[in-house]
Amino acid sequence: MVRIIPTYQTNIPVHPKTPNHDNMRLVVERHEFRSPSEAVDTRIAILWSYGSGFHKEFLHPLMQRLIKRLRSKPEYNNIHIDFITFDNRTHGDSALLNQSWINEYKPSWFDFAMDVLQVVNQMKLKQSYDKLIGVSHSSGACIMLISQFLEPKTFDGICLMEPVIRTSCTVGPSDTQNSPLVSRILRRQDTFSNREICKKTLLKSSVWSKLHPEVLENYVNYGFYDTDDGTIKLKCPKEQESLLSACGSYDAYTSCISLKLISVPVHIVFCSAPMIKVTARSNPGDIAALSSVITVRTIDGWHNLPGEKPDLLVPEIEVLVDTVRLNQNRSIVYKESRL
Repeated sequence: MVRIIPTYQTNIPVHPKTPNHDNMRLVVERHEFRSPSEAVDTRIAILWSYGSGFHKEFLHPLMQRLIKRLRSKPEYNNIHIDFITFDNRTHGDSALLNQSWINEYKPSWFDFAMDVLQVVNQMKLKQSYDKLIGVSHSSGACIMLISQFLEPKTFDGICLMEPVIRTSCTVGPSDTQNSPLVSRILRRQDTFSNREICKKTLLKSSVWSKLHPEVLENYVNYGFYDTDDGTIKLKCPKEQESLLSACGSYDAYTSCISLKLISVPVHIVFCSAPMIKVTARSNPGDIAALSSVITVRTIDGWHNLPGEKPDLLVPEIEVLVDTVRLNQNRSIVYKESRL
């Protein structure tokens, strides 16, 4: 089991300009990796975000590998590094916290993007650190891009792993709601008699069996909660996951177009065998051409890259972190807030 024990855990209200802001909350964790040197000259925060249906612990094996790599480099000896993770309001531990209101909430990628800004503000990630870097996956990558579009001074650099961005917006709401992906989500078994049976069942799946053993272990242990009747059930209701996937066509297009306005380094990692059909993936060169600050790489794997091959992603994230570390001009051509 690879769960990184947080140095600090709290819960904060969702963004005040979003629905259900009076009662829904976000579980946030900070993982501190102090500098081996007493002379700290830079403080870097990395904010992580995952794809629909997962939870913060899904990324822990990747996080563990990244910090091990960074701490092996002498140039990071004088740098304090913190990882910040949180669960979206309908996912993970936040979903458990919001159980009384979750069924009345209709998810929106823009709401989730505002929640990213809420985490940044409430955790004082701009005031307490010299650099703020975003690392995100799938729909979480699009959501992070939207947050940067809304508040362009938020991140100093972003690494997007398999973002489900769209170069066009041709899918209507009714088409999206009837998509194979949404149907598959709703058919998913979300309750098991125990974790052992859950794991054995998932290992028989062509999708879940691709996960790295450490990631699968975390998914089984932290993606489910113990019910009163002795079974285990997914923390993220599959109805909420399906709604989040169904509402993303316009949002995915917005996140793609926002790349034209990006003014900080962005490194995008696509997989060679996508599980989800997204038009942007077939033309990575077109995405890179949207801005001079964008770099794009395609590596071997499928859509759940962070869960399948976390080791392959470490050098990709490392490139982005190195770029941000060496970029001393934090105020370069930033646009003003669009809120």
